[in-house]
Amino acid sequence: MKLSILPLLVFMGILLSSCGDLLDNIGNKPENLDLNEDFQKVEVADEFSILVPKYMSQDSSIHPDAILSYQNNFRNAVTLVFAEYRSVVEEVVNESPTYSDSLSLAGNYLNLKGMMMSENLEFAELGDPVYLNINGNPAAQVWLEGRVEGLDLTYFLTAIEGKSKVYFILSFTSIEKKSKFEDTFQKIGGSFMLKSPVVD
Repeated sequence: MKLSILPLLVFMGILLSSCGDLLDNIGNKPENLDLNEDFQKVEVADEFSILVPKYMSQDSSIHPDAILSYQNNFRNAVTLVFAEYRSVVEEVVNESPTYSDSLSLAGNYLNLKGMMMSENLEFAELGDPVYLNINGNPAAQVWLEGRVEGLDLTYFLTAIEGKSKVYFILSFTSIEKKSKFEDTFQKIGGSFMLKSPVVD
């Protein structure tokens, strides 16, 4: 299980700072995108599908461990998907100080990831997790805000458990753009669909 978070956070800060003043012209008004008209379906082999905005394009250079990477530099929005084998996640989560018997594996995984990311951010603020099902699979979601390399960022984290793997969706932007992308990021996370049978 890849637990090194700081290099990813630093890279994300650099990535989002690369657009300069162009971002100021976009505004922070909520996008209110339509799932049927404004999103594209992306499939990863025979594993899963997810919807991302049509204005995002694939960029595998964002993070070497991501199995899916989409972004739009001009709009200041990035979505990454990671996957870990259940057996590995279970071993790490069971030893975590955030572990709770009352939560699903996805819930415990999200809490661990949120704690780890918070520890590597300045002025970190972790929201209250929401535990739910996404297309039949146990899942959890939470907002996280913090500063890295002098940049204030906001992240929407989603963990979803499948039969053999646990998936982690990370969508992020600058804090001033949160209201613009809040609904969009939630729709991305909620669109995740496993192609294999759901968890028993």
